[in-house]
This record gives sequence, C-alpha cells and structure tokens, in this order.
Amino acid sequence: DVSFNLNFGGDLTHRIDVAAILVKPGYPGFRGIKPGGEHDIALVRLKWPVPPGVPVYGLFTNELPRGAILSFVGYGGSGNGDTGVSIGGNPAVKRLGQNVADCFAFTLGPDNCRMTPLIGVGPRALYLFDFDRPDGSNGPMGGPTLGATEATLAGGDSGSPAFVQISGQWRIAGVNTFVSNPDPKGKPGRYGSVGGGVLLAGENGEWVRAVIGPLLSRRAEVGPSPR
Repeated sequence: DVSFNLNFGGDLTHRIDVAAILVKPGYPGFRGIKPGGEHDIALVRLKWPVPPGVPVYGLFTNELPRGAILSFVGYGGSGNGDTGVSIGGNPAVKRLGQNVADCFAFTLGPDNCRMTPLIGVGPRALYLFDFDRPDGSNGPMGGPTLGATEATLAGGDSGSPAFVQISGQWRIAGVNTFVSNPDPKGKPGRYGSVGGGVLLAGENGEWVRAVIGPLLSRRAEVGPSPR
C-alpha cells in the first residue's frame, strides 16, 4: 500500500512501489521528544531504481552545532504565522523554508536550552527549533532568528529532509518529525510553535549507512541544490 512519488520534470511524473520498509531497531512507536523518540526513523526500499538524473544526497554525520541553519524541503501545508496553516499539503507542490537548530533533546549544558524536559545524558539525536515572529519575539527557545524568512513545518512534512549546506554542498542532516501548536484550540503553524526531528549523526547515521552504504558507494553522494 506504499508508493514513492517523484516530480521529475513535471508533476507526479513517477510512482514507484515500495518493496520493503525497514524500521530502526529500538523504535517504541511515536513519542515525539520523549525518550525513545531518537529512534523514530525508517528507510524504504524501492522496487526499482529512480530515473537517471534524480539527485541523491549524502548524509551530514558530524555533530550539528546550535544555531545551524536548517533548510526544509517538503510537500506539506502552508500559510502564515499569524493565522496558521490555510493551504493543505500537495504531493505535487514542493515548499521550501528555513529555521535554526535551537536545542537538542536529552543533552547537558546549554544545548538543551535549559528546558527541564530536554535535560539528560543521551546522545544528541533530536533537534528542535521554534517559529519566531519576524522581530525575533515569541520564540520559547530563544536563540537566533532568521526574521521574515523563518518557517516551520505543517501537516504532510513528516519524513521530509532537513538540509545543511557545507562548503557549497547540500547534505541531509535530519528527518523532520514533529511540530507542536502553541494554542491547542488554534490552527497549527502559528508563531510560537516548536518543531523538530531526528538527526542522522551518531547511532542513527551508523544504522542508515549500514543499510544503504553499498548503494551510496555506487552513486554520487552530493546532488545539486534541493531548490
């Protein structure tokens, strides 16, 4: 029942069936930023290769620093920070946005933004960001802001990549996983919300490379700009 869509030179040009879904060992079910959430990652194996020319991106497996700019690319909903999501996700409409890695869950020192639920001694495996107003206010995690260009996630973005640019090359640093709503009765995607995902460094990166390493060794590890 699972397939992989491509918009390669047009809208929904290819639909490739999935042959297998591989869930990272230790995944306890969706837990967000609770312990166990750092295992929230899976891979899909396609029944046949993607067409020639489709870019393949390597992983960023170094330690992601606080304040790093993350570039999101997904097919989820859209809207604005004042009123929230007003446009639904569309598998043929790619949306772009950026935010800053403000905190990391279950870490010590300033990396956890001194937020009690994020204090721990676990691996740096979950990243979080807040959605600031253009003037930098209303961000519960503090830290730097990108001003008017800052974005957050919306429904349909789960599983999308968070890119970083290193020496002019794009690499996937994480997988976007969750987003909160500052007002439980309001629309998602408003200023003050918090989102995040799973980093592809450390144990997660080792698992991914063990599964797909032989394939990556035969493909270019760095593709063109995700834009």
